[in-house]
Amino acid sequence: MKRNFMARFGLILLVACFIVSSVGFAAPKPVTLKFANWGATEKATEGVFKKMVADFEAANKNIKVELVNLPYGDIKQQVLVMLSGGETLDVVQAERAMVNSYLGSGYLAEMNRLFSSKYLNDFYPNVLDDLRQKGKLYGIPWIISPWVLVYNKDLFAKAGLDPNAPPKTYDELLAAAAKLSKLKDKDGNPIYGAGEATGLVPISGSCISRLMYSFGGGIWDKKGKVNLNNKGNIEAFKYLKTLYENQYTPDNAKLKDLRNLMAIGRLGMYFDQAWGTGGIFGINPAMKAQIGIAPAPASAFGKAASPLNAHVLCVLKDSKHKKEAAKFIEFITDEDTMINLYKNTPFFAARKSVDDSSKLHDSLLKPAKSSIGQIVPVTRQHLNMEDAYLEIIKAAQRVTVGKEAPATVVKDLDAKLKEVLK
Repeated sequence: MKRNFMARFGLILLVACFIVSSVGFAAPKPVTLKFANWGATEKATEGVFKKMVADFEAANKNIKVELVNLPYGDIKQQVLVMLSGGETLDVVQAERAMVNSYLGSGYLAEMNRLFSSKYLNDFYPNVLDDLRQKGKLYGIPWIISPWVLVYNKDLFAKAGLDPNAPPKTYDELLAAAAKLSKLKDKDGNPIYGAGEATGLVPISGSCISRLMYSFGGGIWDKKGKVNLNNKGNIEAFKYLKTLYENQYTPDNAKLKDLRNLMAIGRLGMYFDQAWGTGGIFGINPAMKAQIGIAPAPASAFGKAASPLNAHVLCVLKDSKHKKEAAKFIEFITDEDTMINLYKNTPFFAARKSVDDSSKLHDSLLKPAKSSIGQIVPVTRQHLNMEDAYLEIIKAAQRVTVGKEAPATVVKDLDAKLKEVLK
């Protein structure tokens, strides 16, 4: 009897040991995340992206990250094609306007529950709010920038302006542009005083919407309805017309054109994202000693304001590894990764603790740090936001090259955007 009891006890102990060894102490199941991005396709950031993936994998032995490298100009369309074809991605790098397209197509996961309150509370509230839709969060801002004033300190000095006192209002900016545009370069070519991006691409429309907000206008009214036919927008387009009529800005220039003019010393001021200065220095490294960055000016009709420019990290709705995807996003938004990224391109960090780091920001960006407070969350995000920005640029070209009356153009733009953003 005693022998039978001992035999049964031994069997139970053996089974218990098997269960514990096979379940309780089993290694986590290996997971592979697919990260669609453009950063690893670009020479300036390729090494940083590979290093941050290697560092993450070293710290998380059960998680591998597969970089799905897609060129910047094609990534939105290629991601949409991949997802519509049933392919699964876990994390995607997106520009701010791309988020609307992914969200409108139903591909993004709601992200509030993937992160702790402590982590989310570390972001600038106005920046995080821009990525919410009806209270739900659909993206983590990675690097950010409002539209900032980029100016040539050497040209300021030659024009008799104080290189350390950039314009704080649009009236001051017009006065400075008048002096700068009287200068010539060493070959006798004219210098543009103040460039505005009016080339027919969506990002130009975002830049011009900065003007509309800063002159007291905008796209939506306080009730969230499209309403552009107001004094603020008319004054913004009058300002644009004045720039053009005085030949302070080149015709229909894209941002890349303005960066090129700044790089060769033929532009006094223009508006860009913080990381756009990397394009100037890529063309002419010597310009690092001449360039200054400042917050965008205010107007007589409203305080300075800017839509958000950002690189955003989104988790896809069909991802089977959302928990691991969130872990990866937390890792690559930490201080160490951001400092490595900053070495290649200037930006503001969306996380306050990282942005306040003494290791981030050089003398170039520090004077413009207060401009983060100028970012205004867009009242309503919309699938057709990029189309709306194109319509804004068509309106800008009507008042500049087309020489049409701002009031008429704004009235027509109001009707057009009520159709595009309905």
